[in-house]
Amino acid sequence: MSRSKPFWRQRLFLAVLVLLPWTAAAQPATVVVDSTSSAIDGNTAGIASLAISPGYDGVISLMEAIAAANNTPGPKRIVFSPALRGKTIPFGSNDIADLLRFGLESSDLTLDGDVDGDGVADVTLDASGRTFATLRVRASNITIQHLVFREFGGQAINFACGDVACVPRTIANVHITGNVFDSQRGGAVEIGVLGILGSANNPLLSDFTFSDIVIDGNTVRGPLQTFADGIGARACSDGVFRNRFSRVRIANNHLSIHTAIDASAADEALPPSYSDRCVLEDLVIDGNVIEDAQTGIYLDSANLGNQNNVAQRITITNNRLLRPRTGMRIGAANLPDPTRATSFNVMSDLLVSGNEIADAERAVIIAAGNWPLGDVAPTAVDDNTLSGVRFIGNDIHGYRFTGLQVYGAVGASSSGAHTSSRNRLDGLTITGNRFETSAGGFPAGVEIVGGQSNGTAAASNEILRVTIAGNVFRGNSPALSVIGGRRPGATGNRVSIEAMSPNTFEGNAQDLFVAVDTEGAVGNRIEITSKRRGAAH
Repeated sequence: MSRSKPFWRQRLFLAVLVLLPWTAAAQPATVVVDSTSSAIDGNTAGIASLAISPGYDGVISLMEAIAAANNTPGPKRIVFSPALRGKTIPFGSNDIADLLRFGLESSDLTLDGDVDGDGVADVTLDASGRTFATLRVRASNITIQHLVFREFGGQAINFACGDVACVPRTIANVHITGNVFDSQRGGAVEIGVLGILGSANNPLLSDFTFSDIVIDGNTVRGPLQTFADGIGARACSDGVFRNRFSRVRIANNHLSIHTAIDASAADEALPPSYSDRCVLEDLVIDGNVIEDAQTGIYLDSANLGNQNNVAQRITITNNRLLRPRTGMRIGAANLPDPTRATSFNVMSDLLVSGNEIADAERAVIIAAGNWPLGDVAPTAVDDNTLSGVRFIGNDIHGYRFTGLQVYGAVGASSSGAHTSSRNRLDGLTITGNRFETSAGGFPAGVEIVGGQSNGTAAASNEILRVTIAGNVFRGNSPALSVIGGRRPGATGNRVSIEAMSPNTFEGNAQDLFVAVDTEGAVGNRIEITSKRRGAAH
């Protein structure tokens, strides 16, 4: 005998079906900034309170809006009155006590400087003459878009927590889009430390996670400065441990040029503030245009005495690097520390593809251990590993010295006990690239060096499982150079090439140069399984 549902249950079920499609999502609480003032005299207990009681001046400042948003749970927006289109709001302070006033402390916030819906930044935040002016992201689900940041001396925006009040230790789902960073004295955005690239003034917390970060469609303008890098990333530093970066996308930005965009679980630290066991993973650097940088893209797992850090699944694609001094520097570790070895760091699964690098001195440098930077601290860069490198379909042209330099490691100190030893690059594919230059002198298209000494030891480093195929070399001298060891102190290094299948050589002064030991090096090895070059003249 079947039993039907009670009539009231059927009616309730039907009512729910009817009502569900009409259920509206909660609307974000919105506060409208309508003043260029920095005063805080309104009721900032929440956005609703501020709307009712904006203070004696009767207007709402950006600082009041930020304070009220920090005290408002749930989705919220800070927008600007159409009357502020084209206006400038002073931002920042010279009083360190005001530092935390510039933090976004509550999740689910959008800060939008587009007042008329055309996708263009309409409001300028000006930090001229102010020391403390960084807008600090200290919560998740944050969007900062369509603002002009002018004359920020350090970093305009950072993602950082350096005090125990910053909890939980997770920042996720942050979008920095469509902004303009215009400064004669500073940077733009930094994840993890205090800017994109910069050094931290205070240590971060350990055991922190940053994930799902998007930095897209921003413009960065400023003067050429010494060591001015375009986009930089590092797994760890500054005295923190076990921090993790996951799913960071830096795309479609235009930089020309000062220190600009950095993704690092931490950055350069003064000893003894070492940083170990951090992870940088699933980083995408895509479709950016970088002009006139000292280094266009700078990526490593660690430096300055930091150990056991990991960078993995890195994609660098479709970027245009114009007139840099060095287009890219990529390595598992670099820069020895005065007292502690930079060791046991790992970088794996790296794709560099579809990029254009034009008119550089050195277009790309890739190294498992230290790379050549001149006289540095007298300690070791040992036992680091770089694996799974694919350098595919890049257009490298107009370089003065080298198109692509690959090192096992470089002993880069002229004095002391510094060594670069037992570093390994395992798995390198160089295919479908163009290396073309008309520079005078002796520019090399691709140079692979097992170990190089600049005064101290570079020993027992390895570059293994190398494939060089389908590349075009024009105007080089030589086009392809393979060296086991270079200069006194380079010993026991090894280069193993599995294939040099057909490449195209046109108009080079020399196509191929192979030297087991050169310039005083001894005891190195080169193994070439297939030496067929497929040269076309």
